[in-house]
Amino acid sequence: MNFNKIYPLSNNDLSLVTDLLQSFDLPVSDLEIAPAKFFGIKENRNLIASGGLEIYGKNAILRSVAIDKNYQGRGLGIRLTHYIEAKAKELGIKRIFLLTTTAERFFKNLDYQFIERDSCPDEIKSSAEFKEICPSTASCLYKDLTLSF
Repeated sequence: MNFNKIYPLSNNDLSLVTDLLQSFDLPVSDLEIAPAKFFGIKENRNLIASGGLEIYGKNAILRSVAIDKNYQGRGLGIRLTHYIEAKAKELGIKRIFLLTTTAERFFKNLDYQFIERDSCPDEIKSSAEFKEICPSTASCLYKDLTLSF
């Protein structure tokens, strides 16, 4: 199969995103209300990779990045993350933040830097993702898009 096409996902695809995220015990409680744009890679009608961009002015949260276990190790996570970063840059986003409890090394390898949660911009700290959904033990990372590409 050719997994080269990354698609913007619609509200009709949110149940597929939810299913994929739940298979990794990732949070889904705010998917329908979060101010996020989701992207994914499909095989036939099955969503095999997802990621979202929750936008707050010139900053954004990279969230819900997940690759179906049967498709891991093929570079899909890297391609999807780079695609989302390029979309963010097109939208004028300057910095992307994220929280993770399991993928620190993956994002460090993509030039994300650790940052103290309290050092994030107020709009990021005020998001449901930061305030309520992700545990306080999650690592916080960011990437300055003005320094990349």
